[in-house]
Amino acid sequence: MAFGPVTLLTISMLPLAFGSVVIAMTRGRTATLLRPPTLEDRLTGIANRRALFRSGPALLAETRRDDRPIALLLMDLDRLEAVDDVHGRDAGDRLLVAFARLAHDYLPPTSLVCRIDGGEFVALLPGADGLRARSVADEIRALFAHVTIAGPRGPVRTTVSIGVVHSAALQAGTADRDLRALLDRAGCCLSAAKDGGRNRIVDEGGRPDEPCGVAVPVVVGMGRPSVI
Repeated sequence: MAFGPVTLLTISMLPLAFGSVVIAMTRGRTATLLRPPTLEDRLTGIANRRALFRSGPALLAETRRDDRPIALLLMDLDRLEAVDDVHGRDAGDRLLVAFARLAHDYLPPTSLVCRIDGGEFVALLPGADGLRARSVADEIRALFAHVTIAGPRGPVRTTVSIGVVHSAALQAGTADRDLRALLDRAGCCLSAAKDGGRNRIVDEGGRPDEPCGVAVPVVVGMGRPSVI
């Protein structure tokens, strides 16, 4: 499965020194990416939590039926509350919009990308095995680390931490294949990424015989701490 290059369709990208990128965008809502509105996140225009639990189980069932792998990425923007406190809620909202657009445009159309709560996003990647899922997650992490928006006090940027789980780490045909179980396991990996310093990827490591809480995480990618 091809994962195409990032094309930020509604965002103009202007190169700055040190490899950063300024994102200039209007304060209006982005173009609607999903209908009906009840399945759309009002701020970012991508799918919301309700859409995840409506469409996610069908994707899981389809990949199981076709004997294909599937991966789930649980992504959370780092220190978003600090951005809101220092630069204002509008700056935080525009970072959320920027990340939503990046993830939506980077992942293939067969993926499901949702904002589920605050700075948390989920992506379901049908057809992605563990190696591909880790690679894609780290690409998203690295790309977002160079995204900067213009704030009232100067440039603003932050990073993202990502927990990765995939079907190879689950016992096929058991309740662990359920969407909520995947989210729980990804949450453990995300917590490990946060505890490990943020701006990194933690993978469950493909251990179907170990519960989430004791599985040894595999750190795939990391970088500098967030700059606020």
